[in-house]
This record gives sequence, C-alpha cells and structure tokens, in this order.
Amino acid sequence: MVAVVRSLMVLLLTQVLLEGAAGLIPEVGRRKYSESGKQSPERSESFLNDFELRLLNMFGLGRRPTPSKQAVVPQYMVDLYHMHSANGDHSTKRPKTMGKHAERAASQRAQKI
Repeated sequence: MVAVVRSLMVLLLTQVLLEGAAGLIPEVGRRKYSESGKQSPERSESFLNDFELRLLNMFGLGRRPTPSKQAVVPQYMVDLYHMHSANGDHSTKRPKTMGKHAERAASQRAQKI
C-alpha cells in the first residue's frame, strides 16, 4: 500500500513539475474530448493518429514496426495475448508456460554472477 501511495505521489509530482508536458494525450486532444463526448470520425481518427505517433516516438520508432514472416513468437507470449484479449473473461487462470522462462532466466543470471 505504501508503494502504491509513493508511486502516485511521484506521478503527481512529475505532472506538476513538468506542467503536464509528459502526458500521452496531446493538449488539443484533451480539449476535444473534454468539450463533448461525441466526436466526428475524422477528428477521432486524427486524434488516434497523433496518439500513435506519440507512442512510436516514446519507443524511438519512426514508423510502425513490420515483423518479418520468419519471426517466431514464443508460446508464452501467444498465451499472454489470448489471456488479455479475451472479451470480458478476466479469469485468474494462468497458462502453464507463464513464468517458466523467467525462472530459467533468473537462474542463468545468478549463475553468471
């Protein structure tokens, strides 16, 4: 609980010190969505494009990544995707593969030290 309060205080402090400049939603988008709940599709589309560009810039990307056809996705990532993309199903069941690789990686790091 203390960690949560500290995290929130840090976030609040950074917002105050940076005067809201660190927000993900551009100031124009904030005004647009605070004025009315419904927006025209073209205004909404431009807002989403601005948001996507901001996220790409945060990750240091100039455009959307295009993975190659030979890219192999680990099964635990597929399971994680399916677990989070299920509509309305917030079950606490975890796939068998989740955590297995992290434990192995932690033990390998410990062996290197």
